[in-house]
Amino acid sequence: MICIVIPNYNGLNHLEVCFNSLRNQSYKNFNIILVDNGSIDDSVEYVNRNYPEVKVLKLEKNYGFAFATNAGIIHAINSNLYNYILFLNNDMECDEFFLENLVSGFTSDEIGSTTPKILNYYSRDLLDTTGDYYDFYSYPYKRGGDEKDIKQYQKRGFVFGGCGGSTIYRTELFRNIGLLDDSFFAYYEDIDFNYRMQLAGFKCVYIPEAVCYHKCGATIKNTLSKKFFLMERNLNYLQIKNHNSKLILKYSIISTFNRHWNYLRFIKRYQINFFTNSVAGFWVGLFLSYRYFNQRKQIKKFTVASSDYIEDISMDYKRGYKEFDKYNY
Repeated sequence: MICIVIPNYNGLNHLEVCFNSLRNQSYKNFNIILVDNGSIDDSVEYVNRNYPEVKVLKLEKNYGFAFATNAGIIHAINSNLYNYILFLNNDMECDEFFLENLVSGFTSDEIGSTTPKILNYYSRDLLDTTGDYYDFYSYPYKRGGDEKDIKQYQKRGFVFGGCGGSTIYRTELFRNIGLLDDSFFAYYEDIDFNYRMQLAGFKCVYIPEAVCYHKCGATIKNTLSKKFFLMERNLNYLQIKNHNSKLILKYSIISTFNRHWNYLRFIKRYQINFFTNSVAGFWVGLFLSYRYFNQRKQIKKFTVASSDYIEDISMDYKRGYKEFDKYNY
């Protein structure tokens, strides 16, 4: 059975499309939890009135994506009803066979998650992502992002991880490696979780038959400067938590240079607010990274994957992704 966890903050305009697509699923063995981050747009009242099958968890204020998602995860775990937990953004529309195809990917115990083909809601011939990767020299990135969908990603295969807006996980995974890191607030908490999943020896499978449509950028239009601060800060948190000493030494200096070089594009575009937020986010993240030393020790305890493996699966952008018969530790 699947528990679908949907965090929401003033997402009233998105909920009808999202919930109607879930009502139309071929796979029926699921429940939905909407975790509301203190919305003031009548989201909760709308859901209670029109979708009584949805359980609503109300938070008193906006605690961010990770905290809200964790509230849903904890509820699902404590109920002891669910084999799988799906993270789903409120601005998604799911194909009729979305859930059925995602679940079909759990063919062995080593598979910790499956992730779909995500297309642009407004331009449905454009890809949003077909799996997430992490270039240690610079940034996490989306495989196929903004490419025209010409069926070039139609094979199942192993990827580093899936987008936190539409990926399903085994419930036992959260018991083994913990929850999302809610200190991130938003951005890269899914990359952090996928990194821990890979370190613990679990894999993520891309399922091209599972299709959903994302209203790209719909939930961040008014918070772009804050986005850049959080992304740069959280990327430093992500590295200090999960990189072992070898990876830090190999990539940290080049990564720092590349990221600061990237900030300069905002100066060229006269986007000074984005520049200052990016720089501030980097240095705040660096100075506060000492807070993650204890988590680093805990992660090391369940790590079974080698540095070579982590580099290979994280940065496999040249070959696209791992075919099943070529994937080994």
